[in-house]
Amino acid sequence: MKPFVLLCFLLSTPAGAHVGSSDAFFEGDAGPYHVFVTIRKPPVVPGIAVFELRSRTGDVGEVKIALGASYQFDEKLLPVPDTAARSTADPQFFSCGIWLMADGPLAAVIQLDGSKGKARLAIPFTSYPQGTLPLGNALGAGLAALMLFLAAGMVSIVSAAAREGDLEPDALAPEPRMRHARVVAAAAAIVIVGLLWAGKQWWGAEALAHRDLVDFFRPPKLEAAIESPHRLVLKVVGTHPNWARYTKRIPLVPDHGHLMHLFLIRVPDLDRMWHLHPVRRDNGDFFAFLPPVDAGRYHLFGDIVDKNGFPWTAVGEIDLPAIGGPRNNSDEDDSDWAGASLAASGKARGMVCPLSGGARMVWLPGPLRAGIATQFRFRIENADGSPVQDMEPYMGMAGHAEFVRSDLAVFAHIHPAGTAPMAAFELVRLSGTPEQSNAGMRGMQHAAMMMTHTGSAPEVSFPYAFPSPGSYRIFVQIKRSGRVETGVFDAGVE
Repeated sequence: MKPFVLLCFLLSTPAGAHVGSSDAFFEGDAGPYHVFVTIRKPPVVPGIAVFELRSRTGDVGEVKIALGASYQFDEKLLPVPDTAARSTADPQFFSCGIWLMADGPLAAVIQLDGSKGKARLAIPFTSYPQGTLPLGNALGAGLAALMLFLAAGMVSIVSAAAREGDLEPDALAPEPRMRHARVVAAAAAIVIVGLLWAGKQWWGAEALAHRDLVDFFRPPKLEAAIESPHRLVLKVVGTHPNWARYTKRIPLVPDHGHLMHLFLIRVPDLDRMWHLHPVRRDNGDFFAFLPPVDAGRYHLFGDIVDKNGFPWTAVGEIDLPAIGGPRNNSDEDDSDWAGASLAASGKARGMVCPLSGGARMVWLPGPLRAGIATQFRFRIENADGSPVQDMEPYMGMAGHAEFVRSDLAVFAHIHPAGTAPMAAFELVRLSGTPEQSNAGMRGMQHAAMMMTHTGSAPEVSFPYAFPSPGSYRIFVQIKRSGRVETGVFDAGVE
């Protein structure tokens, strides 16, 4: 079989942890307090990020936040923390705006004080510019007029000083001094024009550097080809010339035991999905053994994490033929799903998705509005409504979820603790008691333990907010009796 040529393209939305979904979310325990944290990132850096925290336990009195670099995390280097403002309408809601002055992987160290004592947690997140903010016509015209006014005023001041600086009150300047003042004014005008030109050149250089940084953080391309009927070969290629040097200097690290999490979604219907885990070759490329696959065009999302804890999502497309035969050499964490198209489902949200053995996954939906952070909760039960008893952790946690918009401009791979990868949490460890050492990791472990807790229904939840309106498909993956299963739900977001 001849290799198939890939149709690869780069999405125009910024990358980072996800595609088209830049905000960060966390839900977990900080000591005795259970919190839900939202980090709303600015579109440009430097810029102000808004940190929002809600206490689920209802007894937090004060919240302070400090930022540091997660890849060189040192509590001794943290700045003086900012105190979050407490909402007068909701006493358990706190918010704080903090300047992000640099790009890269960061950590938010949150200090809580309440009725149960003090506690801390560290949440990794990423900072990167997402674009360039436009300068409005009215503001631009106003600033230009002000610049001309100030320039003319400076020339006038210099000219007046040269003409009348040492004259007696009410004395008239003689003609030689008038000529000298005109020469000084001309020289001052030349100097001011030169300064303005130099400022324009500096501003242009800064704007070019900013655009270059925006391009660097765009999603890398995922090139792929069929090497044999069942072997898919992948190569991550950054569109920015510095990206390859960056990844060579800062290698990738496993996340949930895998160097890459690959998602193949058939377009345009989103009616087939595979979650695979390619293996890396010595030359840096990846390969995966394909299971039986239906023919069609597939969109590819490949999640990787570098050793600094910065997650990247590479994107691409490929046309695949129908691939049959047995599923050979596949990873035990691989999974697949096939069902109705998103177009057939429309914007109606499915509340129940059937699973194997007569079980079902039930979505307990919250608000379906863009920008509202919420807890996406899914309960797994038998046909009679009783809780299933055969759930087990899937790659170290209760489950995984993928939020995909119908036009593929949004893709987010979410965990029960939030948007940060486990590899990033492993870099951020606080000193002190074990309860304070790593709240994010404990949150993941807590989520994995919840489903086997006697007397409570097996349930998995994910903190997230739809970044924009549209039609979305949500894939929720869990593990039961050694088998990975996928529940699929559709949502029309306003």
